[in-house]
Amino acid sequence: MSSLARCNQDAIGQDITYQSIGVGACGRVFEVTSTTDVFKVATLLNDTALWNDYRMHTRIIKGFSGFKQLEDLHIPKVFYYVNAKGNKW
Repeated sequence: MSSLARCNQDAIGQDITYQSIGVGACGRVFEVTSTTDVFKVATLLNDTALWNDYRMHTRIIKGFSGFKQLEDLHIPKVFYYVNAKGNKW
């Protein structure tokens, strides 16, 4: 079992904790402790910039998918977007 798998297994049933790992122009990035998951929270009340980041990221993933020459290119997966009002996209 890999060390990451062991960390993930050890985290089962534990309280989830978050740690800030960076901040950019439109949001702060947090890691979910003992996992490979991260999430970004808008730093401004207007979350338009974060929405634009989400849309661009999904376009990049779509644009690079299917290229056999880029099989070793790993782009983080995007699961969903939640706006400031709590609506999930």
